[in-house]
Amino acid sequence: IKSEVEKSSSEKVSYCRPLIPDKVTECSRSFMPAFGGTDCIPVGDICPENDYSDNLSEYSSSVIYVEEGESISKALLSAEEGTTLLIGEGVFRETINVDKKDISIIGLCPEKTVIRPEEVIKTQSDAAIRVLTGQNGGVTTIKNLTLEGAKAGITIYNDSSAVISGVEINSVTGAGIILIDNDADVSVSNVY
Repeated sequence: IKSEVEKSSSEKVSYCRPLIPDKVTECSRSFMPAFGGTDCIPVGDICPENDYSDNLSEYSSSVIYVEEGESISKALLSAEEGTTLLIGEGVFRETINVDKKDISIIGLCPEKTVIRPEEVIKTQSDAAIRVLTGQNGGVTTIKNLTLEGAKAGITIYNDSSAVISGVEINSVTGAGIILIDNDADVSVSNVY
């Protein structure tokens, strides 16, 4: 269900609210209730036993690995347009600002890859990930992560396009995904 709120004469904010079933199935972390049933299904990919090395062919030709203790934001600064950032196991305490074309941010799995901003300024636009690519920014892909502890999980600005899949959003004080001044294509699947 999509609703829009006029913030000012120049800013429009869209919120998507999920349909709430009559009976909610309790699931363990990184699993969500299946629609229309009582089963639990995984959010994103199941955690692999090893790392990404077996699956590199499915990603872009330019890949940057980010391990715990490293900065996703710093890796993004050195990334070229079209780069895939593969985020390893760990808790990454930062806010990610995506402002380059066709960037993919892909975690190992939502259960083991967590982005939790260190400090949050209490404004509407605070999010664990901000997509700022605009109309000509290609498509930003966000997959297999847990986002928590911010005002919002993801904020997508100014007609930026995004594909969000396999993302678990926890402990946010506002909406999970916010679109600001955005009429572009945003695809959301398997998000809980």
